[in-house]
Amino acid sequence: MSNAHAQTEETTCPQEILMQKFIKPLIFQRDWVHRVVVSIKYDAGELENSQSISLDCTVPDFPSWRATNICLSGDGSTELTWAASRTKDDDQVIVPVAMLKKGIINKLDVTFEGKSLSVLTTSQNRSLTFEIIRSSLSRLSLDATQIEQAMADVTCIYEQRPEGSVDQGSADATQNILEIIESSQIIDEERSRTLSDFILLLQTHYLLFVLVPKSCVKKRVILKYKISGDASNKVTDPARKRLFTPLVADYELDLWWNKSNHHVDVSYPTELMISSVVLSSESENFVVERPQVHRYHTNVPAELVDQFLGKKLYFKVVPAVQSLRRWNAWLSILFALGYSAGLFIQICATKNFGLDDASLRSAATVVLLLPALLVSWLARSNEHPFVAAAFSQLRLVFLLQALILYFSSATLVLHVGGWLWTLSWYAIYCAAAVVSIYAAILHWVVLKEKQSRTKHYFSRC
Repeated sequence: MSNAHAQTEETTCPQEILMQKFIKPLIFQRDWVHRVVVSIKYDAGELENSQSISLDCTVPDFPSWRATNICLSGDGSTELTWAASRTKDDDQVIVPVAMLKKGIINKLDVTFEGKSLSVLTTSQNRSLTFEIIRSSLSRLSLDATQIEQAMADVTCIYEQRPEGSVDQGSADATQNILEIIESSQIIDEERSRTLSDFILLLQTHYLLFVLVPKSCVKKRVILKYKISGDASNKVTDPARKRLFTPLVADYELDLWWNKSNHHVDVSYPTELMISSVVLSSESENFVVERPQVHRYHTNVPAELVDQFLGKKLYFKVVPAVQSLRRWNAWLSILFALGYSAGLFIQICATKNFGLDDASLRSAATVVLLLPALLVSWLARSNEHPFVAAAFSQLRLVFLLQALILYFSSATLVLHVGGWLWTLSWYAIYCAAAVVSIYAAILHWVVLKEKQSRTKHYFSRC
């Protein structure tokens, strides 16, 4: 009985109708995707070439697909083809979730309610995309010769280099397809442009299809997928080269879905705050904000998404200068204590106020050792890797200041006299002066950077 009902359903829904049920929400009516959120996380001192994406969508009533192999003439090789079907026996539907940029992908994981979903193989993705394009072209009332010519150009696009860069052959093939689409008088201008955009994206992107339980059809669900790229493409933290150098990530928008509700979420380790966020192209800044938070969330403007279809955006995050305040307070207090102790000791030595007294030497040594220990603690190496990189130059200052105080304590404990005593204190104070000048220069650089960012920000408001 069920088989008879399935056959009746397939009879009332021929291939052309079933195919259009798939093509319409994929290319022309993509409002079933309500919200796209891309998460970027800075961790371990570097940003890996990865994206975590949440797709908030209502799964359309997609038809099921069945892959079949047909024998070709000549060498007897087989080619994978697809046939749309509609039967009650199908427990999964194929859903397109992304237009991924071509290139090396080390890991791809698509999940629904914490469970991994199966994805189609590269060959299956390719053949199904071909069927979709062929069906779309057939709706333009083109003759068989034009369709075959367009499909040959599509094959040329897919056979280009895996890096996803557009060579001349691929560009010419895409142009040929666009000319064929424009020659049709059946569809309106908007649908023609949308189909053309879809073809253009196929130069550098490919469709990712996943198998979703049929129970999800017509229900609002959250599909999540994470892509990890080639390890050699990591964006290494550049903060060691210059104090508070921004971290810049190439941000590839998942442009094909909802353009009016596209979000970016970026998070920093809790040791740092986000000072400013810049979302820009290679030549122009579009979003400039100063949130002063550990985690930042923004809605990318729809006109920006539409303008940069298939292009890169850059997401730049600058650590907050305000994170230096607690370091400055400790540093000022502790090193001031060291200078005061050193000055007191020198006066005692010069005026002979009883420096030989053991209790006085012990008290002065303790006064020097406590700041040295605390300054050493400030210069500890077990910070978060990014924090250690961002504060690397200041960390050197703390270490040098701690060494100066330790040497002062050692001079007291050894209680050397004569020229060695004088020479030791001269060396200590010279080193302290040099380190203090270096620290002042660093703080001046930080202050100037903060002022320039503030001026730049308000000039854009």
